[in-house]
Amino acid sequence: MRRPVSNPKIAHLRYGLVTAIDPAKSRLKAKFPDQDGLVSHWLSVSCQKSLKDKAFWMPEVGEQVACIMDEHLEDGTVIGAIYSGPDPVPEGVDEKWYGVWFEDGSILYYRKDSHQLLIDLTHMQGTVLLKAQSVTVEAHTVNVQAGTAQVEADTVAVTASTLTADTQTASISGTRVSVAAPAIDLTGLVNVDGDIDL
Repeated sequence: MRRPVSNPKIAHLRYGLVTAIDPAKSRLKAKFPDQDGLVSHWLSVSCQKSLKDKAFWMPEVGEQVACIMDEHLEDGTVIGAIYSGPDPVPEGVDEKWYGVWFEDGSILYYRKDSHQLLIDLTHMQGTVLLKAQSVTVEAHTVNVQAGTAQVEADTVAVTASTLTADTQTASISGTRVSVAAPAIDLTGLVNVDGDIDL
């Protein structure tokens, strides 16, 4: 059942501390220190989308939230968490930052001044999983730095005007390896184990 379109009761802005959460119903209870520690009934938590597209992020127990309450503090809505002395903004940010700083040290942010998008999960050695029918990366330069890079695929195609591999050791194994080019230059010692068809 959806909430009424309007409520004739007078609305008041109140600041409370979360005492209990119900993520399955996107609601919480808040204690209001300026009302002798009164604890509210369940309050719905506002979000950006809830119909076909959905957004979800719950405040945590102990977090300070801003609430729109009726005059008797019997009903209301949580409009969001707020920063305060005990809960300061992330260090070094300004109006050009947009991001999320997680408790475990993971970071996702964009900076308008440096035009940089950062996803950093190294603090807890996190992983990134991307699932899609097709992934396209368009960039002037793509750099990949990793201790180990693995590609598993039925077919790998590389098309380039120049392909350079600079490594201490390079190994290619398969039931059949084909190299087709107008000219092939090999420099250094070449060891061949098997048959070569020319």
